Parts: sequence; C-alpha cells; structure tokens
Amino acid sequence: MTLPPPLASSGRVPVLHGVLAATFHLERLEPDDEARIEAANQIILDWIGTELRWTLNSRVGVEEPFAPEDLAFASAYPTSLGVVPFDEGLAPEAFRIAIELNVQRRADMGLACHGGKQRLWASPFSYRFYAEITGAADDSPQLIAPAFLRVSVPATWPLDDFERRVRAIAAALRLRWGAAGLSYSAWETQFHADAMKAVYAHARRHTGYDVGLYVAWLPEFYSLVRTVNWLTFLGRGLQRKLAASKQGLPETGGPLVTLSRAGDHLVLRAGELPEAGDVNRMHVPAAYIRADEMIRPVRAHEGVNFYESWTEATTTQWLRRFEKRLA
Repeated sequence: MTLPPPLASSGRVPVLHGVLAATFHLERLEPDDEARIEAANQIILDWIGTELRWTLNSRVGVEEPFAPEDLAFASAYPTSLGVVPFDEGLAPEAFRIAIELNVQRRADMGLACHGGKQRLWASPFSYRFYAEITGAADDSPQLIAPAFLRVSVPATWPLDDFERRVRAIAAALRLRWGAAGLSYSAWETQFHADAMKAVYAHARRHTGYDVGLYVAWLPEFYSLVRTVNWLTFLGRGLQRKLAASKQGLPETGGPLVTLSRAGDHLVLRAGELPEAGDVNRMHVPAAYIRADEMIRPVRAHEGVNFYESWTEATTTQWLRRFEKRLA
C-alpha cells in the first residue's frame, strides 16, 4: 500500500498523519470486560497486527518491538481493578482509608502501539488503550476506571472495510460513546509539541477531523461526547441520557444521517463518505451538522482545555464548531 504523505514532519521524521480512526470511550471497567476487550483486540490484530512494529507499555516505560501478546495487557487490566488485599475485619473508617490509599498507589494504564519504520516515527497504523483510576465504588474495593480504546489506519483505507471492522469492534465493547472517521496519528514520545501545533492548525480549519485527544480528559468525555464524526456511537448510558432530555432520542436522521445499530449501540452515519470540511472555503459538512444536532444534549460544550496551543476559548469553539453554520 502506498501511504499518503504525513501532515507534518521534522526533517525526514514523520510527526503527524491524517488517518481514518475509531475512538471508543468505554464504560467503567468491570472484570467481565476482559473478554470484551480481548474480542475487540482480536479484530484489531486480524486487521492491522502485521503492520504494528513498536509498543510502549506504561508498565515498562520504553519502546519495544511489537508482539501480538502485548495487547493482553489491555484486556487483562479490568480484572486487576477488583483485586485488593483487604482485611475483611477492618472497621468502616479504616476500610475507607485503605481504599483511598489503594486508589492513590495505583497508576493509570497506557498501551500504545504503532507501525513506524523506525521506533520514534509516527505511523498511520496505531493502537491505543488508556485507563485512568478516578476513585473506588461506594463501600467496595472495586476501583473505578473509565477507559479508552483507539485504532487508526491510513486515510486511503477502503471505507466499506473500515466501517465493517469498526462496527464489529464497537459491538464487542461496552461503550459510553465512539466516533470513527477522519482524525490524526502521532507518536506521543517524539516531537509532541510539533504534532500538537499541527493538530491545532489543521483541526480548526478542517471541521471533519477529530482531534482525538483523551489522556487528560477521560472523566469529561465519560459524561459527554467529545465530537460526532462520520460514524458516531452512543452506548446504553448516553442513549438513556439523551432520551431523558427535552430533545429525546432521535428516530430518524432525515436524508443526511442514517441510524442503525452495532450490538447495543446506536450508530449515526453522517453521509456516505467522511468529509474533511474547510472553513476557509466556507464548507462545514451538512451531515455532520445534522448528526451534531441529533446528539447535542450529550455532547460536550465547554469547560475543557486541550492545552498546548489551545486555550479554553479555542477548545470551546472546536467543541461547538458544528453549531455555527456558514453561508
């Protein structure tokens, strides 16, 4: 496959690629999610496993040659959240303190794999899993950890195959929400500032691209959807939240947006093809505007700052970009 050139480079080193990506924000992890994530990982390995070359595991801290077994660190993680060696005879206050100490000592989990020809080169082929411990369930040693899974391929990937595989991954998982379509792929440890500057410039012009940022914002994007994309998935929880809103759950998307299902998840497809959009040419994809209208009560509006080149004001503008129609 001949890959399109990167969106940004530093000398001969590719820094940022425009890609087709599927982003999935998961329900708080439970032990039963091990089998679900394992099933999703197997779909991903069958898809791009031969293209992945490097792994960065937060438990190890250095890039190593990729092996398919690396993805087991992600699928096994939910089970570890319930394994807490507490004395059942602890008094309630001591039990609460023990849980709080366990939350504090547990680190977040990150697994990043990519297909760069060299270890520190960005690649359009990528896999990400990330989970952040945010607390513990009431009166329980079970830790609360919202999580995120993402896969990307070159923007030239056949769309029918991309959609088929992405729907299968979604159906395997317990989702809060998901978005699939045009996005970006960088390598976090190399030329990070350069990559983020390029995302900032490109995403503010091309509204159909999802910035894909997640590490610092899992709690925010657990409660609310970051963005619609060509394919937008709503899990059961956000379907209930949307149904309870004044707007209600959509029954039809009209001529622009197709409604369907992937497992338990509602899927909105905005048009026949992903669209980049271009505000410089006064083009914001109409199907994306319609999809955004349909889920707006559960879409993030403000109170988030992507940092780097972004401010809270420009982040808010990006989150609400489909609310502004261009003549």
